[in-house]
Amino acid sequence: MNAPSTHLLDVEKVEKTPDKGIIAWVKDRALPLLGAPTFLELEKLSPAKRLLEVLIDAQHRAFRNSFRRYDELAPACRALYDLWNELIEFEQTERRRNIFRKLRDLTVHFIDQDTAYRWRLQWAIQRLDKDKFKLSEEDKYWFGMSDQFDHSEDDIENIGKKKQK
Repeated sequence: MNAPSTHLLDVEKVEKTPDKGIIAWVKDRALPLLGAPTFLELEKLSPAKRLLEVLIDAQHRAFRNSFRRYDELAPACRALYDLWNELIEFEQTERRRNIFRKLRDLTVHFIDQDTAYRWRLQWAIQRLDKDKFKLSEEDKYWFGMSDQFDHSEDDIENIGKKKQK
């Protein structure tokens, strides 16, 4: 496969493998990037992501007086709440932490109030192959490196470059 042109990463080669799907080999990186996302597609997703944030905010405001306290939630709802809290705690930007808090509240409220969806979600998650879903060595490599990257929208040219300490 031809390497996609991107101004963010110096992709040397993209290939399809039987066990890991499409992967991208990036110049000066030890491990490939699984999935080989194209930043052109990511840019095209930006308007949808902004619209989704507006929708999340509006729905959160509409339902926030209906959210149950943690001690009133069913065990499955508490488990989802706790999982969201771990993600929120790890997140480095306040903007994303706020989005994730709203998503936590809304998803927990949704499955708390609509038990048919909760039961289906519980049923499906039990069947999730955790070995396939866990972070691979490549994922850990790239995910760990992301802490050193500047992801702010107003500093787009520095994405992919290590922060100066």
